[in-house]
Amino acid sequence: SGTLVVLGTIAVCMFPLWPATVRKGVYYLSIAAAAFLVLIIALTVLRVVVFCLVWVATLSRHHLWLLPNLTEDVGFFASFWPLYKYEYRGPGSQADKASKNKKKKKKDKQSDDEAEKPLIEAAANSPEPETSPDNEKEKDEASGDAKSGQETPPQQDKSESESENSQRSSTDRDFEMVDPGDLEPDKDTTP
Repeated sequence: SGTLVVLGTIAVCMFPLWPATVRKGVYYLSIAAAAFLVLIIALTVLRVVVFCLVWVATLSRHHLWLLPNLTEDVGFFASFWPLYKYEYRGPGSQADKASKNKKKKKKDKQSDDEAEKPLIEAAANSPEPETSPDNEKEKDEASGDAKSGQETPPQQDKSESESENSQRSSTDRDFEMVDPGDLEPDKDTTP
């Protein structure tokens, strides 16, 4: 392949010595290639202009793209097919509903994050409440589930002291802070 590059370079440098008919053919071929590039650039500009005119005239409700795959990373013939792509994004459209759902989820997540901050700060500043036998059973059940790799569905009836003891990590999973003195020694490890 390196030899072909060297021979091609020598052939291009000897262009003035080529026969007149071959030189004329290369000239027309280069004009056709330049015209094709100009056509592609003109189509790209035309499709953006048409999209903007339709978008502004319909107040961003109608989206019309001529040759939608023209600037995509697809094959040569796939770049020119389909000829157009039309979408309606007005009130009541699927895209409108999807964007509203995304905005609502984002807003809910932000409000959840803001609501958690006071709980975490209160848990850090308040003394630890005494644990009742019921709380110890729930801790044992939670640690048993964590060991088995199964997640339990979140419980809605948690007490205030439990929510103060737990801190929410960045992965949205609850972890409970346990003092080493609260742990019971394993019966298997003691002699």
